[in-house]
Amino acid sequence: MISIVMNKSSLLLSLILFGLVSNAQKHTSFFVEAKGGLSFPVGGFANKNFTGAFLTNADGLAKTGLAAGATGGYQFKKSIAAILSFAYSHNKQDENSFDTYLKNSLGSNTTTNINTNAWNIFKIMVGGQFNTSFDAASKLSFRGSLQGGVCKTTIPEYNYGYSIGSGINQRVGSASFSKINLRWAFCYNVSAGIKYKLKQKFYLLSECSYFNSTPVYKFSYSQVIYNNGNISTNVINVEKKVSLSSILIQAGVGFEL
Repeated sequence: MISIVMNKSSLLLSLILFGLVSNAQKHTSFFVEAKGGLSFPVGGFANKNFTGAFLTNADGLAKTGLAAGATGGYQFKKSIAAILSFAYSHNKQDENSFDTYLKNSLGSNTTTNINTNAWNIFKIMVGGQFNTSFDAASKLSFRGSLQGGVCKTTIPEYNYGYSIGSGINQRVGSASFSKINLRWAFCYNVSAGIKYKLKQKFYLLSECSYFNSTPVYKFSYSQVIYNNGNISTNVINVEKKVSLSSILIQAGVGFEL
């Protein structure tokens, strides 16, 4: 699986670099950047509808979290660059999703104790970047980029407990879900932003980007079938597509080498 993903990324990089080199007129410089900001889950990743069957549903239960990254690149000409990025995002699971599920299932007088963890997504991407200046001095410019690569994450673990009533009539229960490591998966990122040049080769940047990846987790479970007193089992194979779609808003600083 990882070899297929890496082959896709290598092909994407080769196509981008071919286009950049064929259009390059002169070399300018290398540059490095660091940035950080917020990660806003969207789509299935943001879905807060926990149903008690996490593996067979698309709910990500992800809350707004943090994002950070570092990028290195080479400016082939004034408007075009090739870039390599390492990025990370952190989105905690929503505790209220579990609370709502338990109270809808067991009654509004249910007392809950919920512990959730976070989606930690690591990304490695390559791509191309386009720049165009707003003024003759090139102090303020627009930039956009398209990147593809691979990402790695884990379906987070969680556990909860609940109690209903009190005294000898009290009912209690609990449930837990262990984390599941997902394989490396293809991902892509599209961004647009503003770059403002400072003195001595430093510059500030801000950008908004859309990140997407859909890792697949395959698992099986046995279904017991009762038929006229006979008992048999049927193996059910399931594929869970995990949506990691996010909108990232970040700011940072760069340096031209």
